[in-house]
Amino acid sequence: MVNKDVFEYIREGKKRGFSFQLLKQKLLEGGFEEKGINEAITELNRIESANSQTASVQQPPQQKVIPQYNSSSANSQVKPLQATSQLAQSSNQPKISQPVQQPQKPSTLIQGQQSTQPKTPQVQPSINNPLLSMQSNKRGSTGLWAKISGILGIALLIFLLTFSFVVLSLDNNTVFLFYLVIIVIFSCVYLLGFYKIGAHTESKPLKLGALMMIALLVLFLIVFLIITLTGNKFIAVLLSISSGSGGGLSITLSTATLLILLLFVVSKFLFSMGLIKIHEKIKLSKLSGFVNIAVSIFALISFILLVVLVFSSSALLSSLSGGASLQTIATSFLGTVAMGIIFVISSTALAGITFISMIIEIIMLFKNSKSL
Repeated sequence: MVNKDVFEYIREGKKRGFSFQLLKQKLLEGGFEEKGINEAITELNRIESANSQTASVQQPPQQKVIPQYNSSSANSQVKPLQATSQLAQSSNQPKISQPVQQPQKPSTLIQGQQSTQPKTPQVQPSINNPLLSMQSNKRGSTGLWAKISGILGIALLIFLLTFSFVVLSLDNNTVFLFYLVIIVIFSCVYLLGFYKIGAHTESKPLKLGALMMIALLVLFLIVFLIITLTGNKFIAVLLSISSGSGGGLSITLSTATLLILLLFVVSKFLFSMGLIKIHEKIKLSKLSGFVNIAVSIFALISFILLVVLVFSSSALLSSLSGGASLQTIATSFLGTVAMGIIFVISSTALAGITFISMIIEIIMLFKNSKSL
């Protein structure tokens, strides 16, 4: 006897323009036996042939042949199956914009009775969308990248909290360079996870912001490497742009450093807007976006204070070396000290907010990794 649900599935798919070969392939992929599928196809051909004969002699509609079903398997269901555009094109069947509808469950099913037929996974078919299969692959890889980024984010936080004060207190370019290489590698992989999320959610600001920050981190590492190889000090290079001392290379390196820092603030703002934009698709992204906007604001303030501090320090050094009056030196010194205190406060606040934002980002990455 013919399985009713398999028969109805094939009949409905045939009405919508699919071939027997395509429908049979999808049922086989769903776990149904080839024998039952062939019986349903044979029964459908028999009914169509009989109905065409009855129509030719103009018999009443009630004379049409009614299929015989296997009542013992009536409780098995065939859920809608996805047919990709490639399969539809290879079978030379017309495209359809609506999926094959699932036949309604018969009202005569015995409650509690379990199906003896395997069930196929229910998905949203879209034959007219050739990117459907690509989206499923991208979904799994995005979730994996989110987990990797979350793990690297935790490692990055631990590394920053453990070694930052020690490395900065040494004032050694070689040690700082090694420290910076690790920070840049961890940060780039961490940001790459957000780029993958931006690509998955089609958020251009998030993708652009993440890529810009990755590129700027690499450029900053290259600039600092050049500073170290030329035997210069990082602070001395920054002071050269305001004092005009040093060669052209020092001024070029200091200008490049300040430009990189400024562009990093801009990219951080784009990154923040991208997170806010995807709040309907990614949990906690809106909160993370607003916290990152606060990070961008404090970063901009710290950048402005750094520039002012560099020029005020150069003015103080010029007054000391130029034999200026004590009053002028005292005024320059007090201004530099005040600016330095404000810069330290701003930088401390920036570090604290950045730490909070990274914690929220890491939680967001792990929370959404299963759904990406």
